[in-house]
Amino acid sequence: MAISDDMQRMMPTDEDRSDGQVLDYREAVRLTHPSNPKLKGEVDDKYQYSFENKDIKVHGWVCNTRHVGFWVITPSFEDRNGGPMKQDLTSHAGPTSLAVFFSGHYAGPELGVTIKKGEPWKKVFGPVFFYLNSDSGGNHPTLWEDAKRQCGLRTKHGLKPKAYQRNDLYSIIVIFIIVSYYAAIRRVFSYSSSCEKFYSDSDQQRLQNA
Repeated sequence: MAISDDMQRMMPTDEDRSDGQVLDYREAVRLTHPSNPKLKGEVDDKYQYSFENKDIKVHGWVCNTRHVGFWVITPSFEDRNGGPMKQDLTSHAGPTSLAVFFSGHYAGPELGVTIKKGEPWKKVFGPVFFYLNSDSGGNHPTLWEDAKRQCGLRTKHGLKPKAYQRNDLYSIIVIFIIVSYYAAIRRVFSYSSSCEKFYSDSDQQRLQNA
């Protein structure tokens, strides 16, 4: 499984987890009889592989028996609730790979969408790109680097497909955010899950030139 350049590893199976020791909460399991002896004694927990929304761009799996990669690519996070620094799940044991649109992880139910009775509401989610690649070798980083290139291409050629931009349901609320002051404005993120948002970080020089 790979979710970043420095977070790539062999993973336990669902069966390994089922045979393990559940710890203080059900997601955390100590591997007692894993199929891969090297993993014995480790604790597997899907929350170990959470990332901030702004960093969840490409993650997935590489198969050993046939050198095939499966990747979830999300070139834009602006449809996700909670803002750029809210953490959420990526890939974890299963094998499982997620593309999360709404989640109360690390925050609670306040990040849900509350719609009043009779209130019209529509929102466009995505885009999400599922990418499969393969080669004749057995070098896992080769497929990871290829998946990163695909992610770069999807970002370079536009965060939103033209079909989305032509859709009259696709309305955007623009919020200018200085990430350094996130703590002071976090309620903006927490209670604006029903709309699309744009984010950017900045520094003193960019602010002076704005």
